[in-house]
Amino acid sequence: MSQQVVTALSGFALIICCLANDSKLSGVISVAVVAIYAVYAIRKQRDYFFLYAALLFAVFANIIGCAVAEYFPVYLSEIRAYSSFCGSLPLLVLSRWAFLAVLLHFGDCFGRKAPIQEWMGDSASRVVAMVVLAALLFMLVMTVRNPPSFVVGMDRFAYASAFNNSSVYRMLTNAMPYLIFVIIAATRWGMKLLGWAGVVAWAIILVWTGTKFGGFFNLVCAFMIVYCDRLSCLREGAARVLSVLIIVVMAGLIAVSAIVYGTYGTGTGADFLFARTAQQGQIWWATYEKADGAFRLDRVEGEILGAVNDGGSIAGNKGSTHGIYGMMYLNAPTDLVDGKLAQGSRYTEGGYAAMYYSGGLTGVLLFSLAMSGIFFFVIRGLGVALKRGRAIEVVMLARLFIVLQTALSMGTFADLIDPVSLGSYAYLIFSSFLRARGDRPCFLRMPCAS
Repeated sequence: MSQQVVTALSGFALIICCLANDSKLSGVISVAVVAIYAVYAIRKQRDYFFLYAALLFAVFANIIGCAVAEYFPVYLSEIRAYSSFCGSLPLLVLSRWAFLAVLLHFGDCFGRKAPIQEWMGDSASRVVAMVVLAALLFMLVMTVRNPPSFVVGMDRFAYASAFNNSSVYRMLTNAMPYLIFVIIAATRWGMKLLGWAGVVAWAIILVWTGTKFGGFFNLVCAFMIVYCDRLSCLREGAARVLSVLIIVVMAGLIAVSAIVYGTYGTGTGADFLFARTAQQGQIWWATYEKADGAFRLDRVEGEILGAVNDGGSIAGNKGSTHGIYGMMYLNAPTDLVDGKLAQGSRYTEGGYAAMYYSGGLTGVLLFSLAMSGIFFFVIRGLGVALKRGRAIEVVMLARLFIVLQTALSMGTFADLIDPVSLGSYAYLIFSSFLRARGDRPCFLRMPCAS
């Protein structure tokens, strides 16, 4: 059966589920369909899992979170409401399926095999890697001079407020999720010892400061992108074993998070997992009940203006009506939201909810198609920059990859048009123009390493 037929049949099944969303069975079927489609995509394109692991996790965390809210009567403390069945799951699954389908079909349309070449790393890339490594070592020294979080019994938020709260340290902490790509790539640019030393240093910092899942998950995903060419060229049996091993590691990180919460938190580990899972879908579930599903031009304009006139920080968006902020105020008491934002914290997975509230079915589907297309070209471009040893482009594209994940999750786009991003676009376009005649790397499927 061809890929187009599989996509068409799965899409048709999901549309039927949306039409019959008043039945609880339709939600179960829709989840089964998208899960089967994801497995098909992973088997169809061997690099699909390694390149898009972070996106796959976000997709299914959102779907499972919504399923918990739909099928289990759980109290959602962040919006002060008890969940119940309302038929929101099939439409969410359809929109997320469209996101995965675009990644799969773009891989076929633009994923032509490139000639096998060795990785390159020139003196400039080595200098950038050395600078990042020096920053990591500085962070490590600043971190280990304080007692570890598991000794003082603090989570990472409380620990960050109590220790190492200088502006330089915070800046490096915020930048390291994308700078770590350079450190991992250094292991393939002829600096294996320094590269692996940097990876170990970052892992120690994450453990020391109380990071339970997110930072380690980002590290694993970065490793898979950097080593995607080798991982996807493993024999089928070895690739399957490695994929299962990676999933087990991720599950282990989640289990560690639950154990740590059960040890230092106010509830049990099971309570933590159940509550955190529901949080991934609560905003969509609550918004679906309040929205009329129609395309509202005034609301779309509000989202656009909100992206341009963003408050600049989480606390600065008190009273904002765009993206995740608007969905928080729509679904939770104002005093609760004001307090949350004042602490520099916000809820998660409000992007699709904001698009549905503003644009209905059309809004969420267009959002999925646009974001998946952008993700595809950014990740493929990142792969080319990594392989060619263009460290500055690696930093810019890796940052854009991280920013896009926030935009997808939160429905906030200010970071995509800030001065750093605009400068990155100009640099990438200009450098591509200069190489246009002599070097034409397209955004290809990453070639197998020799």
